[in-house]
Amino acid sequence: MFRSDAQTAEALLEISRGVVGVDHDAHRAEHAVEVELPFLQLLRADVRIVPLVICVGRLGRRAHSWERCSPGWSQPPAEPMLLLASSDMNHYEPAGVTEQKDGQALDAIRALDGAELLARCKRERISMCGRGPAATVIAAARALGAERAEVVDYRHSGWVSGDNARVVGYAGVVIRESIPVLSASEAAAWDAAARTQYRVPSRVLMETAGRAIVQVLVAELSDAASGGVLVAAGAGNNGGDGWVIARALHAAGVPVWVASVDPKTDDAIDNRALARLDGVRELGREEAWPKAAVAVDALPLRPEPLDQRSPLAHRGPHRQGPRACCRGPRSSSPPSTKRASTNCWAPANPRRCWRC
Repeated sequence: MFRSDAQTAEALLEISRGVVGVDHDAHRAEHAVEVELPFLQLLRADVRIVPLVICVGRLGRRAHSWERCSPGWSQPPAEPMLLLASSDMNHYEPAGVTEQKDGQALDAIRALDGAELLARCKRERISMCGRGPAATVIAAARALGAERAEVVDYRHSGWVSGDNARVVGYAGVVIRESIPVLSASEAAAWDAAARTQYRVPSRVLMETAGRAIVQVLVAELSDAASGGVLVAAGAGNNGGDGWVIARALHAAGVPVWVASVDPKTDDAIDNRALARLDGVRELGREEAWPKAAVAVDALPLRPEPLDQRSPLAHRGPHRQGPRACCRGPRSSSPPSTKRASTNCWAPANPRRCWRC
């Protein structure tokens, strides 16, 4: 049994300014909402829903009328909310034609351009039945600050039936919210608040930050990471994050090496010890850096002069001075922000670039 979220439904009626209305008959012969319910209930048994059926013809004639709802979506909801559009892609054409048309529609969705999605469906005769709901969700997501959409899977019915003469396309798309970029002072303030106001130990913060970087690496750069990850770890807590990252990557079976200076903070010292116990490979002072496919910058924001006996001073660009980046001009400036990056260090010389 599913419960309707009456409070959210009433709020939607208010902010829509006449675009949305109550119409029980609209749902009698429509199954687009119904087919999603078992999946929602499987993920969360107490889920509450607000079912919407959108008239595509009316939406098309009243250009971009869904955007009239956008001002009311400018503030995030009080509790987590999933915006879900249910639709097939192109219908009943040969597989090659359907794949081409679906690709055009998905390109507009990736760009979070609902108007272009509707225009392409009309211009290219793409029979995507839920183009109106998709455009509506795109408008709402953009109003809430989303910046990108990812096509996580695409199939058509011919892959299952073997009949490629008349297929129906299906796609899964996730619209992701933007991640705020903090300055160094803002990040420090958040860290301080977490430790003092919310009593979160600094070691927990370090472990959480390091594992979050690994989640991104595995999710977004899995193919590259399989070629190995080099972590450059400084002496402070940024370096401690790097040791957490190395330990988590090693536990996940990803080849990882650490080039570091001796840590100076208690948390960084302890995390290096844990990584060593787990068998993480630490590069020696005279050892050449490997040809890793991904590099993680765990150096300080304002690097201190390095001890010339350290492996980073001996092997890294601090000592070597300006170097040619494989995709940019020469630069002797160290990284200005802490980040994990796909530093495409040239295969012939993995120490060639600061970053890409």
